Amino acid sequence: VEVNEGEVFTLGDVKVSSPAGNEKDLLREANLKKEDIANFDEIKAGVERMRAMIRRNGYLKATARTERD
Repeated sequence: VEVNEGEVFTLGDVKVSSPAGNEKDLLREANLKKEDIANFDEIKAGVERMRAMIRRNGYLKATARTERD
């Protein structure tokens, strides 16, 4: 059996937008950085860490979405 994994994808710019104005804190909480390997399980976990942080700050209906280019 021969396996060809193909190209390795990495993250580009990681940006966060929040009406609460705490983007730097959210990025730190997500722990996702430019040029990290695009591991979608880790991306999902990072988004969930940000969502949990927002909820801890009183925004109980917080939502998040990811966009890929």
